[in-house]
Amino acid sequence: MSGQEQHEIIGRTVVQHGDAKRDLAALEAKARSVANSMRIVAQELSPAGVIYTGSGFSGGTLDSALEKYPDRIEVAELLEEIRATKRKIEGLTKSLRDMGVPV
Repeated sequence: MSGQEQHEIIGRTVVQHGDAKRDLAALEAKARSVANSMRIVAQELSPAGVIYTGSGFSGGTLDSALEKYPDRIEVAELLEEIRATKRKIEGLTKSLRDMGVPV
């Protein structure tokens, strides 16, 4: 394999690694949003003695939280996508290290 071909492979791998890290950041932001909706609903469902004020965790409202509240399949799919993306990043990181690229 020529030096040019090696540089092209390294370049593609670096781009893929960066893309995967951006994908993971977006997935984690989505997971935080889902978690916030769940917190709001949980807060409103908490035991008696808590007075409903119309606003929940992080300034959200119960109605808006319920609109965004995912079903269990959506949550499972999101978690699997996060796990798969983390595995992809780990593989790309290992490849880059094996090629002598500091990551």
